[in-house]
Amino acid sequence: MELANMHGMTRNFERSVLLWDRLVALAPHEPGTLFWVARTHMRAGHTERGTETTAELIESAGVEAIMTNFLVMELLRAFADRLEHLLSDVDAIPDPEPGSQEWRHFRHVNRAVVLERLGRWQAAAGYYERLYTSCKASSVRPAPAVRGMRLRWLGYSAAKTSREHEAADAARRLEELASTNADQLQRLDMIRWAAEIYALSGHDSRALDLVAELLAAPAGLCVGELTLDPVWEPLHAHPRFADILREHGSHPLCR
Repeated sequence: MELANMHGMTRNFERSVLLWDRLVALAPHEPGTLFWVARTHMRAGHTERGTETTAELIESAGVEAIMTNFLVMELLRAFADRLEHLLSDVDAIPDPEPGSQEWRHFRHVNRAVVLERLGRWQAAAGYYERLYTSCKASSVRPAPAVRGMRLRWLGYSAAKTSREHEAADAARRLEELASTNADQLQRLDMIRWAAEIYALSGHDSRALDLVAELLAAPAGLCVGELTLDPVWEPLHAHPRFADILREHGSHPLCR
């Protein structure tokens, strides 16, 4: 599993998929394996295989479990509109018993993402507003990794509820937090989250600066993600976006 994940993170997708497929053959219904297979296909820009494996993941783990897992957010953004037959009832799932704040945040954002992708914006907006309110009410200063996650949800929900100034401020704070983080993978995650928030809040130039940085970094963004994940759609019409894809699309680390 570690070798397959390593190949995926370094964008050797052909080798990664081969290894993941072998693992799936040994344990066809293991949610953890299915997640990484779907994630690899999304990063590689494989729409059909990504959709199929995400469907298998949802069927294996169950919709309720999927809604409380923050790792699947990008998969839901990329493929939920193709999986309405599995996700149409997410709004009817009862809220969990009181738990951690992060647990509630995961549920709010995943529900909102699915409902938005299914064209049910009014329902999605309600969950984005609940997420924003929950983030603003937080008074405990957590560890840097958790603080980065909370800034992500704050900025994302602010952008989705037309609070562009607050969204941009959260993105700036994420960049500052990333600059002091010694863990390279956490740092790249925070830069990616900042880029997403800048893209959603109309700060195209800064978003594109970070996208270019992430494409050039090992374990960073991939061209496939930029084309499949709708979070990047606000950048698609910008002239620099096509230039960045041309520059990095032919690079072996970015294919």
